[in-house]
Amino acid sequence: DVEENDQPNFFVEAYTVYDGQLHHQVRRIVVPPTERMLQVSMEADKEEYLPGEEATVVMRVQTPDGKPAVGSIAIAAFDRSLEQIAPDVLPPDIREFFWKWEWQHYPSLKHGLSQQVYPCQIEGVPALQYLGIFGSFLADDLDVMEGIHDRQTQLGYQSMQNRGLELQSAEMRGGGMMQPMAAAMEQADMGALAVRSVAAADAKMAGAAPAAGQEIGVRKNFADSAVWLANVETDEQGLATARFDLPESLTSWRIAGWAVGQDTQVGSVKSSVVTRKPLLLRLQTPRFLVEQDEVVISAIVHNDTNTPKSVKVWVEIDGQTQLELLPETSRELTIDIGAFEQQRVDWRCKALAEGTVTVKSFALADDASDAMQLDIPIVVHGSLTTQSWAGTIRTEQQESSIAVRIPAERRAEHSRLTIRLSPSLALSMMDSLPYLAEYPYGCTEQTLNRFLPAVLTRKVLQDMQIDLQALANQRSNLNAQELGSPEERRAQWGSNPIYDPDKLDDMIRSGLQKLSEMQNSDGGWGWFSGVQSRSSAHITALIVRGLVLARDSGVAIVPDTLLRGDQWLAQYQRTQLELLSNAVEDKSPSKRFPDNTDALVLHSLLMANMAAANDSDAVNAMQKALYEHRKELSIYGKSLLALATRQLQLTEQVAMLKANIEQFLVQDQENETAFLADETSAWYWYGSAIEANAMYLKLLAEEDPQGITAPRLVKYLLNNRKHASYWNSTRDTALVVEAFAEYLQASQETAVDMSVEVLLDDKRIGSVDFSTD
Repeated sequence: DVEENDQPNFFVEAYTVYDGQLHHQVRRIVVPPTERMLQVSMEADKEEYLPGEEATVVMRVQTPDGKPAVGSIAIAAFDRSLEQIAPDVLPPDIREFFWKWEWQHYPSLKHGLSQQVYPCQIEGVPALQYLGIFGSFLADDLDVMEGIHDRQTQLGYQSMQNRGLELQSAEMRGGGMMQPMAAAMEQADMGALAVRSVAAADAKMAGAAPAAGQEIGVRKNFADSAVWLANVETDEQGLATARFDLPESLTSWRIAGWAVGQDTQVGSVKSSVVTRKPLLLRLQTPRFLVEQDEVVISAIVHNDTNTPKSVKVWVEIDGQTQLELLPETSRELTIDIGAFEQQRVDWRCKALAEGTVTVKSFALADDASDAMQLDIPIVVHGSLTTQSWAGTIRTEQQESSIAVRIPAERRAEHSRLTIRLSPSLALSMMDSLPYLAEYPYGCTEQTLNRFLPAVLTRKVLQDMQIDLQALANQRSNLNAQELGSPEERRAQWGSNPIYDPDKLDDMIRSGLQKLSEMQNSDGGWGWFSGVQSRSSAHITALIVRGLVLARDSGVAIVPDTLLRGDQWLAQYQRTQLELLSNAVEDKSPSKRFPDNTDALVLHSLLMANMAAANDSDAVNAMQKALYEHRKELSIYGKSLLALATRQLQLTEQVAMLKANIEQFLVQDQENETAFLADETSAWYWYGSAIEANAMYLKLLAEEDPQGITAPRLVKYLLNNRKHASYWNSTRDTALVVEAFAEYLQASQETAVDMSVEVLLDDKRIGSVDFSTD
């Protein structure tokens, strides 16, 4: 006996042994929850409707034993074409969400007949194995073996089917229910199909032509969805009635209902109705027009009756100043259409001005009519565009002018002249301090990148005698890439430590203390401090150079800290020179060429300028090796070498290195920017394009601060900031701030009061004054 507890399914297994073989079969028995399935039927008052007509739908909900059920019904009516356009978003049968689940059974079978016996293998004695390239078979047996293999594959597939291992039927995989359960449900739903009223008389569907002076109904509601009723309650008889107006599209409509009763009883039903007219007009237009377009607007008239008709067709355009019929086009035509045929009528039009124009088309026969209305947007012939110009007032100049051409055909209300002016481009470096201050620091390099920019920025602003407190109250948008009022930008910046002397001093003091604590016992620095820390030439050179810059900016540095770091670098340099010498003498270990790290170490040693640690012979030898093999260096490394060579006063070599670097220089005259194009080689992960340009700016600050390249390079770096504040990393940001500080000191760029005058045909039409703040 099959009981209720056997839902949703159970399995029956059978075993038998015959002729020395074990036979096994599994069958799945589906027990659908019929007592949970509601019988839902739907009946519409008509099978065919006129467009825009009210439809009445009656839903009947019954329990599995045919009694009225009280519950809630959701009803939707939509264009049936959506089922083909978007089938994946349409809800399936509601019963699947509750009763499609089933038990799975994966039998594991072991028996004595499946045991296999292999020859014993004696240790030290070769095991028995098949002879020949075909193993245990002869070459003549291969055709037989292929047949056996195919037969085994087929038997294996049948065995899987017999054991019930298939997870779901094809219908289940497609989102439907299991075939046995679906069959049971269909049985339970018998008699619950929608009952439609039939035989809508031709006279009722005629859509007769209006009498003289009577208006023709114009169809303009072409919605894809007719109605969505989320909750319609059934009465005691299990009946629910829904009334709604159908849109004016001539199409087939799907009406679907989903019912939920007591004790999680569910059911659903679908039906279809049609909106139709015997005389149908379809208006075909582009989705939009552009000013000056010439277009053909078409009306296709269908005669769905069994008699030929003479039809008068015409068009009306609301907005003749925006869309006009061309003179050769007739507004009104009379056409003859055969039974169950269609014919097309065209009107040539021209779009004159932007806006939205309403097009109506009418079709009138002796006993039928139709009309349709569409709104066509006309967009402007053109697009919003931005033209940019740039100019620079150099130190020796008092004024500069930019000529701007204003297009004659433009929208005055959309036209705007925006003047963005920075009193000092490099002063924007202060915007990066919040990023450096708030970064979650941990390693040695990041600690340096927080400490050094704060020192340099404070020193630059003090040297320029800028009142930081006044600047905090009056600060404007210093970013040439950003729009917005000073108030808006000020609100976005948040708290900048540059305007808080106490916070800035704390950044410098805590950074210096942490760098001192991170120094290893051998005098160098590694990535992280601690007992296991190993000193790195790269990190040590960066720290030594940073401490030298801080010392020169007025920060008190413990002499022993800097001296020990300088000594570590000097020893590292001697070690590298020995490796280079071994390469010449063909000894091991050796090093063929000096690298970028050697250039950084040399630069840091010369900056420190400590006679106790520096060996002039070693310094000269490393500089010579680097210069001879400069082609092996990146742009960053060549700039480091040029700075070090300049300190050694080797003028000709500095000029050569500068020429080597500037073969990659690109000058953008229009934007007044300059940059070094990407090089094929990179200095590992710490040699980015931003760092290469920043180090080249440091070289220009010493070699040619008043030239045109240096300020253009500054502008390029500013334009490549992230979020208008900082660069790709703390290392990039710190090095750019360092380069900006040196450029400001070398170029003697100052923040001055400026004014801008706007002239139109040599006549002054406006002016703006900009103060230092």
